[in-house]
Amino acid sequence: MIYFRFLLLAIIGCYSSLPESASAMDRWKEGVGSQIQESACAIHDEDVWQTFSEPEATHTGSLKTDEFYPLRIRLINCRLHDDRQWRSIHMQLDGERVENNIHLFAIAGGESGLAMQIQDAAGDEVTPGMVLFANTFDEALMELHYRMRLIQKEERSQRADWQGAIRLTMTYQ
Repeated sequence: MIYFRFLLLAIIGCYSSLPESASAMDRWKEGVGSQIQESACAIHDEDVWQTFSEPEATHTGSLKTDEFYPLRIRLINCRLHDDRQWRSIHMQLDGERVENNIHLFAIAGGESGLAMQIQDAAGDEVTPGMVLFANTFDEALMELHYRMRLIQKEERSQRADWQGAIRLTMTYQ
């Protein structure tokens, strides 16, 4: 079995201008107040941990690398467009990279000899840490749609449990 954990970090850019004079500063202090307008974007509880069954062929040392697994991340309270509050949103998937191939996510555990490749719905490769295109997000269903496959880096000699962690970062500006 291969286990993946998705973490969500929401980074919100805040901008404000401070008054220039002391009297304006006093008025500003008197008028400052805050309240929560809406909940933060979050990953659906059922999608934080995802498990994929490893093909039996990978236990023998050969791996069929053309088999993709659907990778769906459901989000709660996320909107790409809100003209009142932010100008843009940037999303990225990040995780440990494979040393000799920056396009692959590393998998840990045992002597795996495996890496993970992630593609968006259009088949474009996702590079760890790079900004994603908005076409991967179905705003009506609040879902990110990807697919992943295992890549064999080297021949393996033992069966083990492997795991990878992928961090989803959203930055609002």
